[in-house]
Amino acid sequence: MQKREFRIKGSRLLKYQGGGGRAEIPAGVTEIESGAFTRCRTLTAIELPEGVTKIGAYAFRSCTSLTRVSLP
Repeated sequence: MQKREFRIKGSRLLKYQGGGGRAEIPAGVTEIESGAFTRCRTLTAIELPEGVTKIGAYAFRSCTSLTRVSLP
């Protein structure tokens, strides 16, 4: 996965802009903002990097195909 699939400000992931499937959040991200992955219905798996300390409310709302979340 490439960084352009994510809108990131500092260490905060603001929005996922990828095409779905598997998403690997880049190293250095410590916060996932509320609604960052909302309505990404084709997202099936996500890998969180070490150091994530906050996941906002409804970050994965309506991700109906999400079946796997990998934590460090």
